[in-house]
Amino acid sequence: MNKKLILLMLALPLILMLCLFTATSTVSLAIKVAVSKVELNEDAVVYIDLDETYDISYTVYPTNAANQNVSFSAEPVENSTTAIVKIEGNTLSAESCGKVKITVTTVDGGYKDSFIVEISTSKLQGISSSIEKDTIKLGESIDIKTTFSPLVAQYQTQLKYEVIEGVGVVSVNSQGIVTAENVGSAKIKVYCTINNDVYDEVSISVENSYAMEFLKKNETITTKQLSGEIKLFVDENASINSYSLEVLDKNGENYNAITYNLSKENKTLSYQFTNQDACTITLRLTVTTDYGTFTDECEIVRIGKIEASWVVKNDPNGDYTKQTTIIFIGDSGAEIYFEVQPSNLEIKHQIELSENGKFISCEVRDGYLLVKASENALENLNGSSYVVEIITLTIWLDNQPNDIVTLTLTVNVLV
Repeated sequence: MNKKLILLMLALPLILMLCLFTATSTVSLAIKVAVSKVELNEDAVVYIDLDETYDISYTVYPTNAANQNVSFSAEPVENSTTAIVKIEGNTLSAESCGKVKITVTTVDGGYKDSFIVEISTSKLQGISSSIEKDTIKLGESIDIKTTFSPLVAQYQTQLKYEVIEGVGVVSVNSQGIVTAENVGSAKIKVYCTINNDVYDEVSISVENSYAMEFLKKNETITTKQLSGEIKLFVDENASINSYSLEVLDKNGENYNAITYNLSKENKTLSYQFTNQDACTITLRLTVTTDYGTFTDECEIVRIGKIEASWVVKNDPNGDYTKQTTIIFIGDSGAEIYFEVQPSNLEIKHQIELSENGKFISCEVRDGYLLVKASENALENLNGSSYVVEIITLTIWLDNQPNDIVTLTLTVNVLV
């Protein structure tokens, strides 16, 4: 047989095996490694400042996965202000304060991982100004209230107030107090001197004053005198056509122990008490003017001879006097009420006990005596089941020490 043919026949199996091995290796190298997961190399919550950028670090597994591409998304965090962010590549830019959940998702397999980004700043971002009411009267003043965003923003004391419309209608000082100067409308700009672009505006209208009100409106006139005079504030262009006056006691009932007269020309109200009694009264004046009918009030406390009495609070039988009481040894004590007229003045007091405190102790609190058995009351009884003690309470006004009133009360101290 031809030697060449024999050699070819012997080499053919080797050539076939080599071809098979080569083909198998080529198929193996063509297989792509799939993604199994993705992990963020971040804390659960990352804190950054506004206008700051942050590079998001992550790892796709296995690290030799063929497709390493990912996408990022942002979504709100429950019950929180959602921050606005922008993500380019893996760089996050903070554009507003708040919280946001950032999620990385693999393109291959859709594997995810997330973390929270919390964005804050101390830089002033905005202000919001308001007033309690948008219409005030001539001569009235009102505060501008301003809040800041964020609440901890810097430069909160660097505010400036400027009347930008209606100059002369109102004035505003450096503390934001607006005062009505003339009838009309005005607009006030509130801004930060550090950043003029951060501002807000408030609008306000000024109306003519009421035609009448007491000069001492919402004040109490305290006097020892039997007579007095109250000046009225009446619009200079208004004439008083008619008036009526109600004089009421502290219970809202008519109080007949006063005479009065209103001078339309002098715009004053004079009054005269017809007795020496201490009292608290309300003068309710109604006047009719060219502008309409107006009503206002003024309270007068007349300091005369003071009066005092024991009273029972919420007594179901309607009994408003109390001459005796009972104190049981070991109990927490009793509240024994008294009433002084006039009621809104400071009083001084002195307590005397008939047995010099052997059986009870007393102290004056807000409108009542707190009476308790003394620590040695049981021992001092010496076997008796009860003892009688008399409390003497002397009361006087701080500025009238010679005008005193005395109350006495019988107390039974029992085992």
